[in-house]
Amino acid sequence: MRSKLGFFGAIAFLASVPLALLAQNIFGGIAAETVIHFGCGTGFVLCAMAMFDFKLPNWMTWMGFISTSAVGIIFLIQGVSNLMPDNVGLFYFAFQTLGQGLEGWLIDLFMLWFIAVLFVHSQGWTKIFGFVVMSIVVAAEIYRIIRISSGGNPPGALKLLSLLAIVWFLLESAKRIRPQVQVSKPLGIHP
Repeated sequence: MRSKLGFFGAIAFLASVPLALLAQNIFGGIAAETVIHFGCGTGFVLCAMAMFDFKLPNWMTWMGFISTSAVGIIFLIQGVSNLMPDNVGLFYFAFQTLGQGLEGWLIDLFMLWFIAVLFVHSQGWTKIFGFVVMSIVVAAEIYRIIRISSGGNPPGALKLLSLLAIVWFLLESAKRIRPQVQVSKPLGIHP
């Protein structure tokens, strides 16, 4: 497996949706939001740590790690805020200060790191699947930005399209890495 942390991070993201639906049916809407924040926060943190399993240039790895860790921490703070609804200051900090523009830009950097992995590491059918998925995700993000800049609100379902990228990352993380065989040169023969 290329990255156990990436695999389990993707599982955390994907499991948060059905668990949130279950929580909503049992406890109501705020429980669903809390599950989403803790599930995605955990997913972001695990994916951030997994970035070192993919050999990209250092600046790309660190850019991805810092931005993805930051958005993971934001989601976890938002989850804690959901658990403490009477703490208005924490709610304002978690959702208004951190959660408005900053969260979106950090997620865009996370997706940009996915694109780097797609072009540098992905091969075969996962590369084709990843190209299709990331094209959809990028188009949805461009649409979201255009809607926001023109004063409109993008549909909430657009966020669900990002889960396609998580499915691709799950598959990419689960791939087996074949060890590279080093060819040694016979003694006495120089090129």
